Amino acid sequence: MLNVNLLNRAYLESELEKIGLLQLAEGFIERLIETVPYYEKGQRILLEFDTFIKDDLKRFVSAVFFILENEDEETEDVNIEFEILRAYDSPPK
Repeated sequence: MLNVNLLNRAYLESELEKIGLLQLAEGFIERLIETVPYYEKGQRILLEFDTFIKDDLKRFVSAVFFILENEDEETEDVNIEFEILRAYDSPPK
């Protein structure tokens, strides 16, 4: 089983807090852990969430993570860095 280490979790949480969606941090991390086995070291992972922030207003949030090269190939540790967060709102129809 892979041991996934998000090296800059505080940065992810800080960026989510800026847009008022800190509660999505655990969701991103859980989805990241589920997704990592399907990617190779040196690749980027794009994860997306959407959530209602008001009755008719939906916010779409995407985050990019980078899988770092591992110097010790014998361990099952995977080190990942959060790179960027994007968010936009979908107006009511």
